[in-house]
Amino acid sequence: MLPKLQSSKPVERLNLSLRPRSLTEYIGCDNTKKIINIAISAVKSSGLMFGNTLLVGQRGMGKTTLAELVCKELNAQYRLVGGKAIRNVADLNSLMMSLPSNGFLIIDEVHGLRQEFTDLLHQAMDSFTYTYADIDHRVITIRTPPFSLIAATTSEGRLTAPFLSRFRRRLYLEPYTPLNLQTIVMNCAKNNNLSIDSRSAYEIAVRSNGVPRLALNNFLNVHEYSKSNGGRMDLKTTEESLALHGIDSYGLNQQQRQIIKVLDTIPLGVQNIESRTGISQESVLNFYEPYLLQIGFIERTARGRILTPAGKKYKTTMRF
Repeated sequence: MLPKLQSSKPVERLNLSLRPRSLTEYIGCDNTKKIINIAISAVKSSGLMFGNTLLVGQRGMGKTTLAELVCKELNAQYRLVGGKAIRNVADLNSLMMSLPSNGFLIIDEVHGLRQEFTDLLHQAMDSFTYTYADIDHRVITIRTPPFSLIAATTSEGRLTAPFLSRFRRRLYLEPYTPLNLQTIVMNCAKNNNLSIDSRSAYEIAVRSNGVPRLALNNFLNVHEYSKSNGGRMDLKTTEESLALHGIDSYGLNQQQRQIIKVLDTIPLGVQNIESRTGISQESVLNFYEPYLLQIGFIERTARGRILTPAGKKYKTTMRF
């Protein structure tokens, strides 16, 4: 016999996505937004297609959100798919033939798409057709509706040169400023009828590596911590919560400190960093290294990663 369910207090649900409803509400990446707004105005005035666009930036920067906002601003239909979701040519054919005419195809993490499929895709980007030989060596030609591709990636270097050359625009999402992230945190608090002062929101912002998703995760952790400490999200509570989660005053977490710990003046490749820290190469490249490079603590050389003078100075303050 199943145990009787017990009643409990209603679960608090926070809306942390806060997806902007328009480009105007999209905070940060001002230069990228300017280029996109110019392109949208040109489409509206001339009737031309938007054109193929590559969005490059680390995870959590809002690349897919930005792509969807372009479609919304143009009142255009779109299909959204992850690069790794296309596993065979049948998947690709089904996707391409189902695209809305004069609409958009959005591919998230496009570097996860196998080269054999990017080779077919760049044919379609040129002429809305692509050709391949099936297992019986018959030549198959697929015709697609007219479309514009917006692809998002954290690893531009994994894309082939022919594929990259088909993108009219390559837009690089720059890290968000602390003021941008402070605004995002304050808006999130307001949206959820929560109270956080501007100093605390700024402290979360400066410790979030310039990434909106990290800022919202840190805000959630501070909120949870405050519930067990009187419910106030003040500066003291914020600092205590961030410290509890291993985030120091520079915004570095335990994994980033582990990377600094194993580095010195002798270059180390990503494979060696993985073997010494247990942090996967993909995580080093996509999650932890970008901010260390941004703040000048490490440097990439032809032989590997080394600590900069600033990184060495920081390392002397670390407790192991």
